[in-house]
Amino acid sequence: MQFSWPTCVNNLLPSWSETLAKERGLEPIIFERLRERSWLGCCYVEKWKANCIAFPVCDVDGTAFRAHCRSPQRNGDGRWTWVYEPYGDQRPIFPLVFGELAEAQRIYVFESQWDGVALVATLDLWEEIDTGAVAIVATRGAQYTKHLELLSWPK
Repeated sequence: MQFSWPTCVNNLLPSWSETLAKERGLEPIIFERLRERSWLGCCYVEKWKANCIAFPVCDVDGTAFRAHCRSPQRNGDGRWTWVYEPYGDQRPIFPLVFGELAEAQRIYVFESQWDGVALVATLDLWEEIDTGAVAIVATRGAQYTKHLELLSWPK
């Protein structure tokens, strides 16, 4: 089966927003707004035989070609495990970007996508992101900070 990010977005049920809201200490509407903008989805991961919360992995043109998926349960250390689906794609893992980076007047950079989500929720940045004034960038982990250079930054 071929990967489809729009299908992942459609698979994210309202109950997932409720679950994430409780887990992250935010309102469910935050996760609904992410889904509406195609920045959050639910992807089936064969490794775990489960549907998992996922963020898009986009190429240089902004087309989602992969999903960054969180395990359905915490591991033995109490942490979430993350994988990329579909497995084996060798293209670079671009940072997650909320908004239009090349046009943004203010850019916030985080290692974790959850920190970016919390900032958007706390400062209510939706309108500024939608108008292009603000962009949020999450590297998806310290090992991917080198991929920041792949992005088109404002001049």
